[in-house]
Amino acid sequence: MKGSIVKRSGGYAIRYDIGLVWDEKKQTHVRKQKMEQVPRKKRGEKWVQPNKGDAEARLAERLSQLNRGEFVEPSSITFEEFKDTWLKNYALGEVSPTTMDQYESLYKNHIIPHLGGKKLSQIGVEDIQGFKSVLQQKGLGEQMVKHNLLTLRNFAQTVAVGSGGEVRYPSTIGVGFC
Repeated sequence: MKGSIVKRSGGYAIRYDIGLVWDEKKQTHVRKQKMEQVPRKKRGEKWVQPNKGDAEARLAERLSQLNRGEFVEPSSITFEEFKDTWLKNYALGEVSPTTMDQYESLYKNHIIPHLGGKKLSQIGVEDIQGFKSVLQQKGLGEQMVKHNLLTLRNFAQTVAVGSGGEVRYPSTIGVGFC
């Protein structure tokens, strides 16, 4: 896989190949590329523009994800689709079998029916607050509501770390928990 760094007025962007696609018009395979802005980062109390080193690190991470087969385009995947990836690649082996069973139960019975069909990139604070309200209206106890929200937060924190440290999807999922 190949990639490059592009200097922009607001910082840096990275461009990388994500595979080949068939072009019907040209009757051949063509490279499909993705371009993404390197996000600003917090230094102390201030948000600062990324530097070239940040762009190089971001590009290396993306190329590594592509080579390992772990890259997922956040714009098109639903919560339910990514949940399976998360359980297999992040939770499995990191949590006890009992916790894994609890995660699967919470997803199946509560989280997926409410958030499963939404695209990750479109889930925001209002969705999480709405989910919390639905759980409370169903008459679930405070502890069960808390377990559902903590499971979502663990998911969001892992996604954030796995995607370069910024919370891109869900947009601000950490807000509104518990």
